[in-house]
Amino acid sequence: MNNHKSIPAISTKQVQAASELLEAIAGNRGLLAGVPESERTRLLSVAGQISRPEARSRRQLVKAYERQRKAAKSEYAESVLNRTGIRKLRRRSVFTTPNAHFSRGLSNERHSHELRGYRLGDG
Repeated sequence: MNNHKSIPAISTKQVQAASELLEAIAGNRGLLAGVPESERTRLLSVAGQISRPEARSRRQLVKAYERQRKAAKSEYAESVLNRTGIRKLRRRSVFTTPNAHFSRGLSNERHSHELRGYRLGDG
């Protein structure tokens, strides 16, 4: 009996309220005596479906959890990568690639002369 209606996400408060109600009923089943039989049957049926879901429902829950976990992991990785220097440079309107020789201690002037075959002081 799967009703796949478009239901908005449930809040933590709603889950807490439902849990408290079910715990109260579990502690004293006499609380159900004042509830009409059709609603009591509906409640117990749904509670059973939640506690012992069909295989398909279990797989759907596991897949939804995995999608959520992967999305959070990917979002975290992207946020870390977005803070790296190369990504900051690529977001600029003019992208200048990092100079590998400059990072080894050579100045830009010396490096440009060496590329042309000149040494500093050779004019």
